[in-house]
This record gives sequence, C-alpha cells and structure tokens, in this order.
Amino acid sequence: MKILQLKIKHFRNIDFLDLNLNPGINIFYGNNGQGKTNIVESVYTLAKTQSFRTHHPKEMIQYDQEEATIYCTFEKGKYLKSNTIILNKLGKICFLNQTKMKKLSEYLGELLVIDFTPEDVSLLKSSPKERRHLLDVELSALFPIYVKHLILFQKLLEQRNALLKQIKTFNEELLKVIDQQLLESSFVLFQRRKWFIAQIQDLATKIYQKLSGQSDQLAIEYKTFINENNKESYIQKGEEIFLKNLEKDKEKTFTNAGVHKDDFVVYLNQKEAEFYASQGQQRGITLAIKLAIFEIITATTKEEPILILDDVFSELDDQKCLKLLQYIAKKNQVLITCTSIPSYFKQRENENVTLYQVSQGKVIERRMFNNG
Repeated sequence: MKILQLKIKHFRNIDFLDLNLNPGINIFYGNNGQGKTNIVESVYTLAKTQSFRTHHPKEMIQYDQEEATIYCTFEKGKYLKSNTIILNKLGKICFLNQTKMKKLSEYLGELLVIDFTPEDVSLLKSSPKERRHLLDVELSALFPIYVKHLILFQKLLEQRNALLKQIKTFNEELLKVIDQQLLESSFVLFQRRKWFIAQIQDLATKIYQKLSGQSDQLAIEYKTFINENNKESYIQKGEEIFLKNLEKDKEKTFTNAGVHKDDFVVYLNQKEAEFYASQGQQRGITLAIKLAIFEIITATTKEEPILILDDVFSELDDQKCLKLLQYIAKKNQVLITCTSIPSYFKQRENENVTLYQVSQGKVIERRMFNNG
C-alpha cells in the first residue's frame, strides 16, 4: 500500500498543498512550527477519521475557514482507490472512491496507517482510557465487526447509565435487557482485545530486542473484568457482576464494571515498565509496540500499512536510529518528520528516499536524496 497523491486544504497552517508521494522513505524536514507534523497528521486523520493530537475536529480547521478537506489516491493491492475526509465544526464527512460513507465500518481499514509520535512516549504512564483508545483505534481498522460492537456497546452503556439515574422510575426488567445486549457486545470486544494484546506481546519483545541490542523480555497483561473465553460463561459471570454491583451503580449513577474499564500493563523483565523502566526504555517499548501493530496489520490484511514516524530520530541514540533505519529500509512507504536530515542516512546506501523541505505550511523544495 502506498499513497500516490495527497491534497490538503485549510488544514491547520496549510492553506493548500498538492503533493505527489514516492514509494520508500519520504522525509519532511524544516524548522519547528512550519507544518511538517501537520502533513503527516492529515494522512493519519484521513485514515483513522481522527487526529493523534486532538479529539476536536474544529482544532484542525484553519482559523479563518469553515472546513478542512484532505484527499488522497492510494494503491491497495492491484487497485487504485481514493479517500476524502471533510472536517467542519459539526464533525466529519468521509468518502471512499467519491462515494459518501454512511457507516464508519465501511470506511475504516481502507487506508492503513500506523504512527509513532512524541506523544506516544507517555503511553505507559497515561490513563487506562488512552491505552484502551489505542486498542480501539487499531482494532477498528482491522475488523468491521469490532467497530459495529464498539459503537453498539457505547450506546448501550449510555442507556444503562441513564436508566441508573432514574431513581423514581427505575425499570429493572429493562435493565436486564440492556445488560444482556451489553454483554453480547462486550464479549466481541474482549475476544478481539485479548487476541490483539497476545499478538503484540509476541512481536514487541522481538522488535524491542532487535532495536536495543539487548535480551530484555517484555510481557503485557490484559486487565479486564471477565477473562472467560466461553460466551455463555462470560455472559453468566457478567450478569452476576452487574447484579452484585447494582446498588453501587445506582448510588454512583454509572456502570462501575465492564470492558469500558479495560487496561493493559507492560512489564520489562518482570517489572512494571511504567515504574521501573527508564524514559529511554519506555520510548523503546512504545516504539516496539507500535511496530508490532504494524506487523500484525500486515499479516492480518496482507497489506503493509503506511508508517508515520513523527520527530522520532531526535529522541533516539545512534544505535537505535541505525537499527530503526534498517527496519524501515524496505518498507513500502514511510513518512518521517525531522528538523534536519538525519546524518544516519549518510552511513548507508539510500535508494527510494525523497526529501521535502517544509516552510510556512508549504513544500518549498522536493528532491531525491543524494548520498554522494
């Protein structure tokens, strides 16, 4: 998979940009605040329908405009496709091959993207909500059924919480119906999350060892309210937990237990990485997790996603930079941002490397990398 043409209009500081991207490594360089990250953010937003920097679409719209538009043509297998997303103050509108998509599940997963950004370094120390968000975003791109049940679960959870607030007109029979449906969707989310975390653990350890040159071991513990692979047993245990928590739920007026509280914990050499790993180790662990997800998507979809590395090389030591360059060298398409061209590129042969100098939201120079 690779993007051929990218058009951006009224997105952050980008008034209009029409860019042809090459296969291999594409490096966007320039001073801070010029729009390098905005370019790769637009690609991520086009693929995921959300940003890796904000949850509010209006923040991505140029300050004096009503809407922003991102469009790209891309190769997927033997097919040429196009994605368009329009962001306005009411939300977003998505098009696949010029056709407006009514369901998010029909759009997600067409353009596949994995990113690693400076914000990702805090993944291990952030809230469970942020780690769940990572699972939800990536699993939604992999499995349409996951998107369907995630949306359904969120609606049912809202209904359940609204019912818990109705003290005088509380309807216990309606609650039982909602609980049954809630647990049906919960089981789908639980199954996919458990599978995904197991896959990440196996791959992330190998990638971390390769990047660090060390024999450290990673382990990831999935923390969920019911760890039961049999659907009937899962639903039965869920009903028991809901019944046990009912008075507490009514008192707090929200649902205290469920997959909406899921989390995962990462261990480095049997110690919680959040507390015992150095900042450099945490950065390496998070990068390994993201690259593991890259490999999972490739294996599951038979399509290699586009890899975004936003300001990564400035935070890695020389050894890790060289190891990372070796890892990405043969990838279909990689988008990198940096303030200056990394010197590490001069230490190896670099075919398929394109440089884009960015200034004030514009690409002012585009050239192939010359190692000589």
